[in-house]
Amino acid sequence: MAFDPLDPLRRDADRIRKALSSGRRFRIGEKNVVGTRVREARKARGSTQGELAQRLQARGLPWDQTAISLVESHQHEVLDSEVVILAHALGVPVGQLFSGGQ
Repeated sequence: MAFDPLDPLRRDADRIRKALSSGRRFRIGEKNVVGTRVREARKARGSTQGELAQRLQARGLPWDQTAISLVESHQHEVLDSEVVILAHALGVPVGQLFSGGQ
């Protein structure tokens, strides 16, 4: 079987679809559904908020430690593109930030 570089993205898309169709209902206007998972993934990695901020800045996302704190406490909205950068900086699949699963 040939290597398909899009396979990881397809798996992430499948995980996101499953997470969104899991029956969990989000309030209209909810702009941050990943904060808790970001904190869990960061801590599992043994990283501080400051270290995560440095990795995000290296990937072009200009967040500092305060922004990470606000995201993790659901006080800062997170755009779709930012979720992708967060996942890469944390070394986890994008879908894990929605569902927590592997």
